[in-house]
Amino acid sequence: YKYIGLIALIVLLLNLVNTTGEYIMGHLVEGYGEETADQVIESAVSSGTTASIGDQDFGDPSDPETREDIEGNLIGRFYARFFLWVNLLGMFLQLFVVGRLIKYGGIKAGLMWLPIIALGTYALIFFAPILRYARLGKMAENASDYSINKTTLQMLFLPTTHEIKYKAKQVTDSFMQRAGDVGSALLVFLGTVVFSFGTKGF
Repeated sequence: YKYIGLIALIVLLLNLVNTTGEYIMGHLVEGYGEETADQVIESAVSSGTTASIGDQDFGDPSDPETREDIEGNLIGRFYARFFLWVNLLGMFLQLFVVGRLIKYGGIKAGLMWLPIIALGTYALIFFAPILRYARLGKMAENASDYSINKTTLQMLFLPTTHEIKYKAKQVTDSFMQRAGDVGSALLVFLGTVVFSFGTKGF
């Protein structure tokens, strides 16, 4: 039971950290969308043209809905590229890194990979809260979570009994994941409403 409890704790903590990290990056992405949309609108107004990004025209720059459309488009483009690279990196790690990491470093190396990546990501964001760095760090973190971490966690159940595999594993894979999400939501609520944390605060 202690062994399963520790696995559950790992799942909860890693998901809490990852989900809170999504909030941090989302906050930076929102700021990027607002700032860039303002620049596009100002440029269109000063040049007397319609607001546009590349070959995509958004219409009258004085219309409040135009600004919202531009901001939504920028954020959508950002996440489309972000998840594309997360998936490609995750596939690369799954195909070429996971097996070698476990073979030469053992299960400990697999377990430590994601916490080390996460620590590096949030240390980087703390010292330089710039979207470019947050994007690179979160790409590495999410790709590692989807590939190395998930595979390693499944391997932890190999020496357990059939009963544990079919009962306790369901708890760690579902309930503890959601508990991490709830914990992150509470953390974000306290950080924003009670303590007024900024990016560095989180």
